[in-house]
Amino acid sequence: MTVRSRSRLLASLLAVSVMVAMAAATQAATSLQITFGSSPRWVGIPGTQVREIRQGDRTDYDMFRYGRMYYAYNNTDNHWYASRNYRGRFMMVDDRSVPRELRRIPRNHWRNYPTAWRDDRDNRDGRGSNASFEVNFGGRNPRWSGISGTRVEVISAGERPNYDVFRYGGNYYVYNSNRWYTSNRPNGQYMMIEDQAVPSEFSRVPRDQWRNYPTAWQDRDRASNGTSATFQVNFGSSPQWMGIGGTRVETISMADRPNYDVFRYNGNYYVYNSNRWYTSTRAGGQYTMITDQDVPDEFSRVPRDQWRNYPAGWGNGNGNNGRGNGRGNGRGNGRGRGN
Repeated sequence: MTVRSRSRLLASLLAVSVMVAMAAATQAATSLQITFGSSPRWVGIPGTQVREIRQGDRTDYDMFRYGRMYYAYNNTDNHWYASRNYRGRFMMVDDRSVPRELRRIPRNHWRNYPTAWRDDRDNRDGRGSNASFEVNFGGRNPRWSGISGTRVEVISAGERPNYDVFRYGGNYYVYNSNRWYTSNRPNGQYMMIEDQAVPSEFSRVPRDQWRNYPTAWQDRDRASNGTSATFQVNFGSSPQWMGIGGTRVETISMADRPNYDVFRYNGNYYVYNSNRWYTSTRAGGQYTMITDQDVPDEFSRVPRDQWRNYPAGWGNGNGNNGRGNGRGNGRGNGRGRGN
């Protein structure tokens, strides 16, 4: 009896040990613990709003700070992790949840450039395009003027060079020969960025404000299937907005909401209706169509019970772990923007 009891006890302990090991493995696969001996020193990355750890203090993997969040890229498993505390546990996030601003970080600021992003800026699309662009206004300060209906500024037509240059959010952007470049100064060297890293605010810039309208956006004025590129919103009276728990998105109560979904985020308004997204800087009035790729990633955290119609293209996403199998190619080739 004693032998049998011991055998049963050993078997039970073994089973518990296996379960603990499996739980630990699962936790390790979805989180990352980062430890620093002393407080790291953070420095800004030119041309971006991202900060990085000074070279001498950096760990074996890449870590960046953007806004109030910290992001770590672990090249051993090719995954991204995020945390609100650089000393805390970092939880795995989908590549599509990583802010687009991080894609503007030049390669020489990485220990290991993300595998999924290796379309090679220095030889983009295999055509050998230069990774930088030189801008020189001849020592003078150009005159900037706002573009109606947007937060983008442009140089007056008489002073504009033979390429497109804009100012937005404290940074400068150039569009030339089907390539985008950016800098935090009006003069000097601009670094090439991918189309997906271009702020979606530029989708609102009317065609008559461009010298060369982006070829990838040619369907802007009309959707390819004839769907209207604008949407009219009229609340009749000012709606009451309320925050959605766990997100920075606001919405209208279901009782007051129209028969489509409408949200407010970061000073802009968004409508989802009939499998189409629209946006505006005002609650009421005309909204302009945008593609799914232009929808802020923050919406992926909105739970299903806060939607009238959950986006069909987001697959089985639960509102907490990205957009499921949706969004097509995520950061695909070109934005194909609606009006």
